[in-house]
Amino acid sequence: MSAKDRERTRKIVSLVVRVDLGLETIKKDALEMLSDVFEKYIRAISLHASRYAEHAHRQHPNLFDLLITLEKIDVFSYSAEDLLKYLEKQKPLVKDIAQYQTKIVAAAAPPEQPAPAPYGERTLPEYIPQHFPLFPPLHTYSKCRYAGKRDEQQWATIIRKEQEQLRIVDSVTNLLESIEKSPENQ
Repeated sequence: MSAKDRERTRKIVSLVVRVDLGLETIKKDALEMLSDVFEKYIRAISLHASRYAEHAHRQHPNLFDLLITLEKIDVFSYSAEDLLKYLEKQKPLVKDIAQYQTKIVAAAAPPEQPAPAPYGERTLPEYIPQHFPLFPPLHTYSKCRYAGKRDEQQWATIIRKEQEQLRIVDSVTNLLESIEKSPENQ
């Protein structure tokens, strides 16, 4: 919502409050200041609720995030069940809300990782190439066919196959170029 839209909404809300509550005699500036404070208060509550949702690895806050936020700022101390009963009476579509633990549990400290060893001293399983960085869960590396180091004969075979493939690609490229240059295609 842009600043212009917020200002327009705030003016409409202040007008509705003045008319509906019979506060026509209240000064316009005082009511706009009150609605501005209310807007900042709502924005702060939504920010804290979204931070609780982010802490729970969700993109959007739900009712329980709002409940925790309101409890933390001492607005009210209803339980989640009381709030859900109230909302079930008001809006039947609010029933299906993902549960969220209402007590915040301190996260456990991450396990200490060993300091990186010099390149020659690393001891990784055979199926992990030595040039890969040390990765904590070793099971995430997939095993490959060549467990261990390759000898000179294996490297020579690999290089020979690569050279054959390059020769084939070059011959196909030359053939295509000669076809394009032929007088029949021009």
